[in-house]
Amino acid sequence: EKKEGDDVVGDEGGAVEGDFLTANQLVAAFTTERWCDLSLRILVPPSDVIGATASRGIKERALTAVGVLAPGCQRLVNEENGEAVVPWGLEEVRSVRSEWNREGSDDGLDSVYRRELLHLVDGVLEVLQ
Repeated sequence: EKKEGDDVVGDEGGAVEGDFLTANQLVAAFTTERWCDLSLRILVPPSDVIGATASRGIKERALTAVGVLAPGCQRLVNEENGEAVVPWGLEEVRSVRSEWNREGSDDGLDSVYRRELLHLVDGVLEVLQ
């Protein structure tokens, strides 16, 4: 049941009824400094504590979030600090790519899975650049 103050977004980002957010407002709600910083911090989970496999899964999900948040986070950073020399998130994502691009490094990554991860990273890099 819809409660007062609940926000509803339709399938195509349009308003459904009552108090609602547009798709742009919804994205803007998650492109705050805290959300942007958090998505980058999650790219560096404590592998020594949680293990390499769990760490890889967390990074994979974090990369997806970084790719979605990138346009809004870059805009936020540029508004606050002026045009960045290095776009928001670029160094962190490049670091993850470098880590995963070590064929034969004895990291336990299957070559097909490695290609999938690198494809994900490259897609995020395209959004960031």
